[in-house]
Amino acid sequence: MPTIFDQLQTAYNNVLWADLIKLLDEHFGDTPTPQYSTLKQTIEHYLTQGQMPPPATQQSLQMLINKLKKQ
Repeated sequence: MPTIFDQLQTAYNNVLWADLIKLLDEHFGDTPTPQYSTLKQTIEHYLTQGQMPPPATQQSLQMLINKLKKQ
């Protein structure tokens, strides 16, 4: 069975933003980090506008996923 990191990385690599947010919401539950909360709001904003999140946001998201891998 794939780890949460594997699932997150697959969603990220396949640009499945909604799936990625859902997985992160499940991972963090009722205690999201401030970093994730900000990233989530930014990503959702761009998605509602029909746009891709900017590269800096994507990079921050990848850094968060990498951090989760180390836990």
